[in-house]
Amino acid sequence: MKEKKEIPTDVREKINALLDESTSEWNMQEKNIMYKALREKFGEEVDELIAKNVGMRTYGTFEKISELLNDDSLETFIQLLFDPLPEMGWKMEEKDEGGKYYRKITYCPKCEMAKKLGAEKLMYLLACCTDHYSSTGFNKKIRFDRNTTLMEGGPCCDFCFYMAKDEEN
Repeated sequence: MKEKKEIPTDVREKINALLDESTSEWNMQEKNIMYKALREKFGEEVDELIAKNVGMRTYGTFEKISELLNDDSLETFIQLLFDPLPEMGWKMEEKDEGGKYYRKITYCPKCEMAKKLGAEKLMYLLACCTDHYSSTGFNKKIRFDRNTTLMEGGPCCDFCFYMAKDEEN
């Protein structure tokens, strides 16, 4: 048997990233085929079902995360949600003022993949629609506003997270 070739760590990481991207694209392509077939047969109700069910799963995940951390602060939520993104290829602008955390995503790798596959609507339902669920799952007092998303053809994804006033609960 031929001796195994030692692959440098940086090269291995690049290869794994390529394989992961290929797998992600294939999986999204298959999901999009199923989504389009279901949407054609059952109409807009499919969108509502996907958004609600994926959202509730996301809510539960973030509820568990805040329990594991024993920390449901807005600052920790913002850190968890946004700090990893630049390393994963997202481009983002940040501004924090007056207890509000503003984030503007100007480039999203998921959006680029969705455009490539013609899966923007499905990816919006699977990813973008979960933001409200993740924030309230983490802490029921976290509020979230957004006016536009890249996935829907906007110039950016704009986020504003803040804590509800006591009378808003």
